[in-house]
Amino acid sequence: MTTRTSIAAVRTSPAGSPIAIRVDGTDYVATGHPQIWIDRAPWWEQPTATPVLERERWTVPTIDSHGRPAVLELAHDRSHGRWELLDVQ
Repeated sequence: MTTRTSIAAVRTSPAGSPIAIRVDGTDYVATGHPQIWIDRAPWWEQPTATPVLERERWTVPTIDSHGRPAVLELAHDRSHGRWELLDVQ
């Protein structure tokens, strides 16, 4: 397992689930059904001027560009459109 936080470029399905992800020059394609849940944070614990009160957390089974399977943990901030890679298993 590799734990890191990186900005990810994500292509989504019309329903909004990740189908193709690019992180640090590596491409991943979703191979199964992603799981989603909402991560809510108390606004008073947010150090930024514009607090993120809730964001989507995704667990996505994938295969990378070398054919190796990986499960990606992603966070999506809908208010800014930003995707972050949180973990690779």
